[in-house]
Amino acid sequence: MTIYVTPFKASTKETTGPSTDSGFENLEAVAAVMGEAGVSIDRMRQYGHDAEQAPVLIVTHKTTRAAIDQILEDFTKTQVVEGQPVALRIEAV
Repeated sequence: MTIYVTPFKASTKETTGPSTDSGFENLEAVAAVMGEAGVSIDRMRQYGHDAEQAPVLIVTHKTTRAAIDQILEDFTKTQVVEGQPVALRIEAV
């Protein structure tokens, strides 16, 4: 299953001096939602972007449609995903 999550909100972590903010806490929130649903990530790709948001493509290992539906619903509760994520089924690669 491929989930196109677009876009992630920019990190709100404040730092002093050079920024060490990688935005990982945003990906951490998304990964936690997926883990709670029992879905593991096969691969993930962030596409280039000019804004504070970044579109991310997540390919999961084999899972059920019910688990994907739960993830899509729960992504909105993370407050790091903006817009409506989209899921596409992959039959074979």
